[in-house]
Amino acid sequence: MRYRGSRRCLTLCVIDPLKESTAVSSEKRISVFISYSRDSDEHGRWVAELADRLHQEQAIAIVFDDYDVRPGMSLTKFMERASEVDKILVVLTPSYKTKAESRTGGVGYEAGLLTTRLLTEATEATVVPVLRGPKEVSIPSFLKDKVYVDFRPSANAGVAYKFLVNAIKERPARERPASLRPGQILIDGDELATMSKGSRDREWSLEFELPNLEPGPPNRVLVIRLPTSGLTSYRLLLLLRDRPPLPLLAVDSHFIELAVEDFDADGRPEIAVLYHTGAHSRGFRLFRIELDLSVTPVPGADLGSDWPLIEWTDLNGDGKLELRKRDRNWSKVPVMDYIEETYGWQGLELKLLTTTYINHSESDP
Repeated sequence: MRYRGSRRCLTLCVIDPLKESTAVSSEKRISVFISYSRDSDEHGRWVAELADRLHQEQAIAIVFDDYDVRPGMSLTKFMERASEVDKILVVLTPSYKTKAESRTGGVGYEAGLLTTRLLTEATEATVVPVLRGPKEVSIPSFLKDKVYVDFRPSANAGVAYKFLVNAIKERPARERPASLRPGQILIDGDELATMSKGSRDREWSLEFELPNLEPGPPNRVLVIRLPTSGLTSYRLLLLLRDRPPLPLLAVDSHFIELAVEDFDADGRPEIAVLYHTGAHSRGFRLFRIELDLSVTPVPGADLGSDWPLIEWTDLNGDGKLELRKRDRNWSKVPVMDYIEETYGWQGLELKLLTTTYINHSESDP
């Protein structure tokens, strides 16, 4: 697909976990005790990796036996820290359920401490269950009514981790949207623009579908044109089904073109933005919609060209869309000489594949 001014889309550090950390933040970190059963070496590694990742979060300090228990220390005294921390993270497996309910071993002792907290504290969010085994045989009776974070092998680990961090920080999985007036658009709480329903000269949108979403209103990329002198200021927003607006891109340009296509052939579409900043100048950005519905720029896809060519097509027949662009070769005279570059996929990034120098005597395809 080639864009040559078509307007069809236009109208388109060491830290005491329980003390304030000055190396990371001036605020007290949330202390989290991890209670788990050492079922196997693999399970122990999984828990340790989760502890490492959580402790690297700016607002979280992990209390964990591998961090805090050394030979000669009192294991009972360590476990009693579960009565002092802000949160207790309970990793649920069949072995954990058996030991907790029979009150055997260290797990049984910790289970007694956390049930005491559940009965005596007003807040319901002290204990955060993390489900690692089959639900029916992994959840102790005293946690049956608690909402758990699903870290079973079949679950999406990225989504589960974000859910867990939000639970520790007592943030909702999803922010309640602000009440808007008809036509009003809010970004980070500030009103960006207010449009009438039929104001096609100020805004337009491109609708698209995403897999595995419940039926509902269409997903859209919304383009808002703000009045300025010189180049027009555009704001692009991503409106996903039943989600607050997400800022996508702000750019000054003569006009914008959009496409939503599956560039990397993973079954989910990417959002391509081509913007025109001069008679022969183009810019290109590509955005990926993640499984948790966040949006990230595709590495290697922030491109520009001084020649009227930025296009994408399947150049090598692998089912993925590669990029091709041309730039003027300013080291040559005349400046009609140009450089053609192609970019292809390496994992989740676009990398430069080939560079070709072409002089002005060659025809422009």
